[in-house]
Amino acid sequence: LRQDYGGGAAGGGCCKVVFRNLLFETPQKFMEGIFAEHGEIRDFFLLREPDGRSKGCGVCEYTDPASAERAVRSLNGALVDDRKMTVELEE
Repeated sequence: LRQDYGGGAAGGGCCKVVFRNLLFETPQKFMEGIFAEHGEIRDFFLLREPDGRSKGCGVCEYTDPASAERAVRSLNGALVDDRKMTVELEE
């Protein structure tokens, strides 16, 4: 795990996690609720095609690095709609 010192809203560490391998039909609010169990969310979005369809991946930004790390430990490999989700700290 790479640690940054200096800069950033939380004074170091990564606050963003990237998640992948969702069904295109999985609702954003449902996923946001899952990530909110691990800390206060600053920003959350699913990546979308130009026509509005989900790409099955997204980004969750927490207010502090500890929440991001908790989410990765808890959610990486978790099953969502019978698919194994990948969750990683954004680099």
